[in-house]
Amino acid sequence: MRIAVACSVPLDVRGGSGTAVAVREIGAALASRGHAVDVIAPEESGPSLTFRRWWFNRSLDPARLSKSEVVLGVDGDAARAAAAAGRPYVAVLKGIYPEVLPHERGMTRRLLGIQAGWERAAAAAASAVVVPSRYSAEAVQRHYGTPPERLHVVPEPFDLGAWRGRLPAGLRRERTVLCVAHLYPRKRVMDLLEAWSLLLRERPVGRLRVIGHGPQLGKVRRRARRLPGVSVEGHLPGEEVMRAFATSAVFALPSAQENFGIAAVEAMASGLVVVAGDAGALPETTEGAVRALVPIGDVQALARALAYGLEEAVVRRALVTNPEVAARYDPASVSDRLEGVIARVTR
Repeated sequence: MRIAVACSVPLDVRGGSGTAVAVREIGAALASRGHAVDVIAPEESGPSLTFRRWWFNRSLDPARLSKSEVVLGVDGDAARAAAAAGRPYVAVLKGIYPEVLPHERGMTRRLLGIQAGWERAAAAAASAVVVPSRYSAEAVQRHYGTPPERLHVVPEPFDLGAWRGRLPAGLRRERTVLCVAHLYPRKRVMDLLEAWSLLLRERPVGRLRVIGHGPQLGKVRRRARRLPGVSVEGHLPGEEVMRAFATSAVFALPSAQENFGIAAVEAMASGLVVVAGDAGALPETTEGAVRALVPIGDVQALARALAYGLEEAVVRRALVTNPEVAARYDPASVSDRLEGVIARVTR
């Protein structure tokens, strides 16, 4: 089958975009099944996500989509072009912006509100709506009124074998807590720093590494300068991130909102203990893992969870158990579910 996958986010995964990672994996998974997949995405970022999405959809030629039998559009992309081309449209929602809005302020919030409107319209027009978690499905029903019969949960595909093949071998696990995140306010990395400060008062705890960039990078760096053992490293090349996963013991993501949490899956695949916010899809995505879930904003509970995660017995259990949990997102099983959705809309 000829399948178009349209996404206004550049697919350069070095920028730390979970959407870019997911779209690449979806395209590869479908292609591995023998489908002819046309992934349509810009090569470079524009001045803003909202403008880039508007321009991408304004300039998308329906004639290109007419060559495919079905169109998968990320976060509402290509909905109008698919209609103009007369092709079935599947809205693959990853942003679910009404869930993000409470965590943003000012212009960012206003722009995301515009995108929420586009996402809502695409969900209403779609033959089917795909979301990555049960949490996301509930949110889409609540905000957009999508009927259950058109709503399908398909988790993000994750190739455990390929990931393990990229992990550097033979490195010693250190007493290191790792956070890899795009530094938006909703990731609550400042809570992680405060929890680290509490932990330092009780015991020597090793290192905390924060990898990633974003609007709070400067704020996080300023706070970290006053804390022993903390390094805020910004964006790093992929091989350096893999080395960080291979040498750390605990992965911390106290985020208040995740629609799936691909970074947590990467951490599980690397054998790290997961310390995560008890919110959004993180409890669901990490179910069955060696983990600790923390109430949002409770830095004392977060400090206790970090201490638990650094215990040697807990670290050893995670090395065995957590890659097995990550394996449930195998691209083959995810492709089965996505192909089932596509088959329903192309009958």
